[in-house]
Order: sequence, then structure tokens, then C-alpha cells
Amino acid sequence: MARKLLKPVLVGVVSCAILFFIQYIYSSPWAKTPFANLDADDVLSVNVIALAPSIVTPVTDRESIEQVVDVLRSVETYKKVLRDDIYYSEGAVPSDIYVTLTLLMKDGSKTVVWVPVIALKPILRINNQSYESTQEPCDELIRIANELGEKLDKTG
Repeated sequence: MARKLLKPVLVGVVSCAILFFIQYIYSSPWAKTPFANLDADDVLSVNVIALAPSIVTPVTDRESIEQVVDVLRSVETYKKVLRDDIYYSEGAVPSDIYVTLTLLMKDGSKTVVWVPVIALKPILRINNQSYESTQEPCDELIRIANELGEKLDKTG
């Protein structure tokens, strides 16, 4: 009798373990730092689109690049967001209210970081994948992007 019960119990335990593992991989509550190993020396330039989406600000001075990279290193992401439109207050148009930082790397690759300005929760889009994030780095990236855009307006 005990042997007959052992097989279904083992199958159930193994199935639960597999499901738990899959859930852990796709929605880990622990923070990830996608830019932890980013080095400012590897970044050739940063293209910034601030609150005026039609203006692209190319940034090549080392000090500004280091400032952007320092903030990106502190970015924490949590779980993937499948539909980021649910994070906006009613009436907000997400595609119109954002800043974009495009990092052009010395090896020819690029990374696009999109930060919405009006959102109910802090989210961050990295190369077309959205993640829940923390508020402070998102606010700091928005501030830096706007400052860089204003700096170009005054000098350009």
C-alpha cells in the first residue's frame, strides 16, 4: 500500500519543484542590476531624447557620460513587465512623456534605456523589455536627460 502512494507523491513533489523553479526564473523578487559592470570608458557617446521628443542631444563629453553611467550602475530591476501601459494614470499618453538614453558603445553595439516620466510605478525599458524598477534612479535619469538637453539648448 505504501509503495502505491510513494510514486504519486514523488511525482507531485517533483512537479511542484519544477513549477517553483520556473516561477523563480521568470519573476524573481530579488533585484538585478543590469548595468553593474558598465564601464564609462566603453561608452563612446550617449544620445539623449528629453521631454521634447523631436530633439536628440548627442553627448560625447566624458564627464556627462560618466554621470549617466554612474546612475545606470545603481539601477535595479525586479520583474519583467508584459504590459507597461497599466502603469500609467488615466489620460496619460506614455509614448509622449518619456526620456530616452541611447548608449553607443565602442564595440559598435547600442543599448536603449527608456524612462517614462508619468507612471504610477517606476518602470524602465531596456532594449524594448520593460521592468519594474526603483524610483530614485529613474528620477535621476530623467533629471540628467533634461539637464543635458538644456545644456545643448544654451550652447547650441
